[in-house]
Order: sequence, then C-alpha cells, then structure tokens
Amino acid sequence: MNLKKNLGKRRFTAVIDITPLVDVVFILLIFLLVSTTFKNQENAFSIVLPVGDQKSRVTKVKRPTVFVTRAGDYIFYVAGEDPNQAVSGERLEDMQQLGESIETMVQRLGEDTSVSIKGDADTSYQSIMDVVNQCYKHGVHRVYFPYKQKEK
Repeated sequence: MNLKKNLGKRRFTAVIDITPLVDVVFILLIFLLVSTTFKNQENAFSIVLPVGDQKSRVTKVKRPTVFVTRAGDYIFYVAGEDPNQAVSGERLEDMQQLGESIETMVQRLGEDTSVSIKGDADTSYQSIMDVVNQCYKHGVHRVYFPYKQKEK
C-alpha cells in the first residue's frame, strides 16, 4: 500500500476579496453625506453681523428673516416647505413692499410667527427700527436680532 501521494507542483494564486473594502467605502460615503452642512440662509447674503459680548443662543428654527444691508436695502427671506429649495430672498424696494410681504407671511404662517432681523454691522439704526415697526404694524410681535459672539 502506497501512502505517499504524488503531490506534484501546486500553484497557489493570491486572491484579494474586495467586498469588505467596498462596504467600508460605502459607509464612509454615507457618513460624509450625513455630516455635510448644506448652504443655509446665513451664507446666502453678504451681511456682517454686529458683535456682542454675551454668548448667543443658536436655534435651528427656520424663521422668516429680514436682511438689512449696509446700503439700506431690504431682503425678505421665508424658508420654504421644501428643504432642497435654493436659498433666495425677495429684494424689496421700500417699506410698503416689506409691509405687504410681512402681511402675506402672517396670513400664510399664522399670527404666532416670529421674524429675525439681521442687519449689517454698519446699518443705520433707523433702518432696523423701520423693519421692527413694520413687523409690529402687521401683527408680528416676536422679533429676534441674531449676532455673532465676540471672539476672546
């Protein structure tokens, strides 16, 4: 009885299984998509917010916002129901148009709505007060003034 087998020459080929590699790449891709910040209204307009000493509260509420530029122009932004909607604002010519836009917003969103006013640091105080007066006149009594916290 011959117990020795004729093994001859065997060739072994190296095989790399890329299935785990593909899984890791897809997980990284999903992680990057979830953690990416998308363009929001703060980046849409060139306005330098005033600086304050106190820490500002950051809220994720997408409330209607009136941007007041350094030149005194008014841009009214109301977030749409579609989160994929491009950020855009309605440039208003005068206070009458701003009042009409606020009135339309109050009719659409209800009387319990609030408005943020983001004025450039060099904006005149009167321009901000004109916006506040239009808000009060058309039934918006909660007005917010966001600012950047002063760096230490």
